[in-house]
Amino acid sequence: MKFHVARFTCVIVITLLVLSDIFFFFLYNRDVPNRAVLRTEPIGERIARPTVAFTVHGLRKDETGAGPLTPRKDSQFIIVELSIENLASTSLDVAPMLNFSVKDSAGWVYKSVAVPSEHEMLSGAIPPGDILREEVGFEVAQSATGLRLYYETGRYNEEQIIIDLHE
Repeated sequence: MKFHVARFTCVIVITLLVLSDIFFFFLYNRDVPNRAVLRTEPIGERIARPTVAFTVHGLRKDETGAGPLTPRKDSQFIIVELSIENLASTSLDVAPMLNFSVKDSAGWVYKSVAVPSEHEMLSGAIPPGDILREEVGFEVAQSATGLRLYYETGRYNEEQIIIDLHE
């Protein structure tokens, strides 16, 4: 049996081409497991992070308002009842205008607004170990769908909490 350099070289080149094709096939034609996935939570579930626990108890819609607090034409108030528990050893500052927003499926963002409520909205500190329960309101388009509530604690390196407000 005689060794053929040309034949051996062809076998090596063809093997490398096949292996590179297989590599690139799996590289470009796979379902990417590291793709960013939006993690959302349902209404009624207590979500705990290292320094805060957060629960959305429910929501209500108000299309008329009361007194000077009325939604604009083609808008409505979405009023979210929630609680925030401070699990840290330091106070947690809460400012609804800064900590909360609602986003719809089209990507429109709605910031917190004053709404008719039987309860006060707190802007201030929650002492360590204390719980705050309140209503936070948003004025959104009546046609808005796929609403999600976003809560940012404002603390370094703490994950944002996102709640699906679908009914």
